[in-house]
Amino acid sequence: GFVLSSRAADLVADPKTRNRVPVLDEAANNEIEREFRKWGKNPYWADMSTRKSWLGIQLLAVTNLFRDGEAIIQIVDGADKHGNPYNFSLKVHQPESLDISLNIEKTKVGTKIINGVEVDSWGEPIKYWFRKRSTTLLATDPYASHNTGHVPIPARNIIHLMIPEDEQQYRGWPMLSCTLDRLKMLDGYDEAELEAARDAANSLGVYSRDPNTVTDPSQIASAESVRGSIQDREPGAREIMPPGWTYDESNPMRPNQAYSAFHQEGLRGIATGGLASYNALAEDWVSVSWSSLREAKLSTTDLYKLIQNIVASQLCDRVFLRWLKMYLSFGRTNLPLAKEEKFAMHSWFAKRWKWVNPAQEANANKIARDNGWTTDNQIAAEQGSDYTENVDMIKATAPKVAGTYLEENYASTEAE
Repeated sequence: GFVLSSRAADLVADPKTRNRVPVLDEAANNEIEREFRKWGKNPYWADMSTRKSWLGIQLLAVTNLFRDGEAIIQIVDGADKHGNPYNFSLKVHQPESLDISLNIEKTKVGTKIINGVEVDSWGEPIKYWFRKRSTTLLATDPYASHNTGHVPIPARNIIHLMIPEDEQQYRGWPMLSCTLDRLKMLDGYDEAELEAARDAANSLGVYSRDPNTVTDPSQIASAESVRGSIQDREPGAREIMPPGWTYDESNPMRPNQAYSAFHQEGLRGIATGGLASYNALAEDWVSVSWSSLREAKLSTTDLYKLIQNIVASQLCDRVFLRWLKMYLSFGRTNLPLAKEEKFAMHSWFAKRWKWVNPAQEANANKIARDNGWTTDNQIAAEQGSDYTENVDMIKATAPKVAGTYLEENYASTEAE
């Protein structure tokens, strides 16, 4: 999942330059990160259905984004189920529960509803209109049993995760929608090839009379005698034809020689529509060179990083900021709500993709860190860990770090 890095800081005058520079409030940052992590790990607090942790909600949201084109998460302030000390929780809604057929050109209050989303004259979402679900029909008809009215939920409590491709678009569509026709055609072609191959494999050889092999018609074997001499053939077996008869062997031409090339082209188009590398999607690494593998990996991961940024800004930011308000208002903390703007400063780190040569990647990270192009915190976050926790663990388990890079870090940390 996404790693929260709290960046609350105070402006302090630099004794040398007299300029006010930001100094991180480490105590507040550590508390915020610790409490947010504690909330997120407990599914009884993070999810109103008590079935998912914050990580599980992120995974489901990304799945819905790719599969359904959108993810809909409701923010529930004041949730105190199971003794939730943060009074904050989330509820994931199925996209089909937001009534796409509800369209009203002008409501009584002057707004309009487009595909279940009520917007004002500027296009800002005001409410989301969800279908009521029939609990009696839910088990047998989970998608169409929404005909018992609507429930409006204010837009400020709805996180609508989607990647719009048009200004007037208020609902998302699946990323693979542009490849559905290709997927259907490829599936049909696979089925046709399979049927043709099975038909060709089941084709039998044919015995037929050949008068040219016997000059005397009376010497041609009768059909009854030929039928009696037919036996099951075994691999490597040879057979002598009866007089006046020949055998026309069936030679199946399946699978089609063009099948592999056609299948590859179909999967390439599907991979492009799904923002994936063909080689990774098809598990086809034949004729892959180092340069082509590198280019495919870089271009694909760049797209994924862009989607990570979208998810962090649309989903994670809103969840954290609302959680923070509830924590400062009702949580067991001494951090003042009056400084909410200060404590709201944060950033997200998403785990990245390791390069095919870990040694080269580690050396590149070291060079980048030494030149100020990145930080230890960012490098650790991209590997899915927290640098501060790593340092604390190393201090506790291996306090002797003389001669290592961390020696200077420990000295500066202890001095602070």
